[in-house]
Amino acid sequence: MTEKFSTAMYMDRGAEQLVEILNYHISAIVEKVLIFGGDILKFAGDALLALWKVERKQLKDIITVVIKCSLEIHGLFQNQECEEGLEIRVKIGLAAGHISMLVFGDETQNHFLVLGQPVDDVRLAQSMAQSNDVILSPNCWQLCDRNMIETERIPDERAVKVGVMLLLAVLPACYRGPLPEKSLGTLVS
Repeated sequence: MTEKFSTAMYMDRGAEQLVEILNYHISAIVEKVLIFGGDILKFAGDALLALWKVERKQLKDIITVVIKCSLEIHGLFQNQECEEGLEIRVKIGLAAGHISMLVFGDETQNHFLVLGQPVDDVRLAQSMAQSNDVILSPNCWQLCDRNMIETERIPDERAVKVGVMLLLAVLPACYRGPLPEKSLGTLVS
């Protein structure tokens, strides 16, 4: 994307247009994450790290919600090109488990560091993802409600790719989005 906007055709406003496009699309992703009860922890270039804070007993349900959120994010960009003719591609990796956050800084500026196996797992899952994939880390796959999703094995990996999500029966209390109709049918990623 950066290369396209550095050409002579975009020379006068290339950087501004690129920022506008990224802001528009990242804002749409942030909105979905917030609607589904998540929080944004960090932005890194054109990527973000989101968190759903829950008790261990809620993990199975919240993983279902996060998968639904991920598929809806993909739906936002499916078959969509921005006006500059660029195809927007999203790759999502999901992990679950305990993390620790360290906050440091002074009165003028704070920084935070997120630590734990799920941080490494989500990075690895995302790196396995191709365009429009949702990849569940091995731990996330182990903890999820396997009756709610169809998956595809990734050769030589314990992680799995989400294929479709089946009917949502119950949504956890943290879900803040529109309630599904009585029968959603199948959502295809």
